[in-house]
Amino acid sequence: MDENGYFSLGTSVSYVGPLLADAKTIILEVNENMPHTFGEENHIHISQVAGIVENQVMVPTVSNPELSDKDYKIGQTIADIINNGDTLQIGFGAMPNAVMEFLSNHRDLGIYTEMLPDKIVDLYESGAITNQNKSLYKGKSRATFVLGTRRLYDFIHENEEILFLPCNVTNDVRNIAQLDYLVSVNSTVEVDFLGQCNSETINGKYYSSSGGQADFTKGVRLTKNGRGIICLYSTAKNDTISKIVPTLPQGAVITTSKNDVDMIVTEFGKAELKAKTIQERTQALINITHPKFREELAFQATRMGFLPQKNFFFVYQT
Repeated sequence: MDENGYFSLGTSVSYVGPLLADAKTIILEVNENMPHTFGEENHIHISQVAGIVENQVMVPTVSNPELSDKDYKIGQTIADIINNGDTLQIGFGAMPNAVMEFLSNHRDLGIYTEMLPDKIVDLYESGAITNQNKSLYKGKSRATFVLGTRRLYDFIHENEEILFLPCNVTNDVRNIAQLDYLVSVNSTVEVDFLGQCNSETINGKYYSSSGGQADFTKGVRLTKNGRGIICLYSTAKNDTISKIVPTLPQGAVITTSKNDVDMIVTEFGKAELKAKTIQERTQALINITHPKFREELAFQATRMGFLPQKNFFFVYQT
């Protein structure tokens, strides 16, 4: 509790914040190791509280993932798309971390995101983040929740430059649309020739959900000079499976539709799909697949009528 009798929701406002006004009874678990944060619908006054449970456990932490050569290649490609003064929506994981590895020399970047990742601290310390060009929440980084190391939690503690807002504010497409020069970076599992992205299932089984990807890929299309980036590795299982496929498999979920997708990035480059025909999309995606799969994918695309007919030769053994 601060000197005015207010508690904060700490590392996550996400869904709890908007519920407080309608809650009949509020019982708080108060932990001295939880960072005190700022933002809308992020505070509870002692007068609202029916009971308190005290705890002293350490807040769970997540270490930064180890980066591979693929991550660095993807990170460099995306960082080259980001300009000084852009506002970023970016999350947790190897590929987003790799992007931020290459942004330390950028200037006047802004942050408007759902999850606040650990590497944000590095970008603040390098002077890359100022939030001065943002058309919404100027001068402040905005997020919904945070997950990372103790260093990150210490950074956000009593830091008035970091605002935590609930999901119904941060992910509102109408708010996202107000952010000029927004760059939205999200990852996916697989992409088909139309540009449809499955970011939720593997072999028909759920391992995640859509998160903010569905909101930000729509919202960034409405911004002035916004760019929406979806990244993925070109292959899985030691380069034995292509993650760019002719059609998404049965049971796969379409998280980002072909109408919302803008740009796809793999370790082999970027494919710009916005306002492109099916043929142009298919060819651009094949160009950023692993070379060992390109001929087969081109053949499948021709059979589907997505690419012009070519001469294919086969040898049959009897």
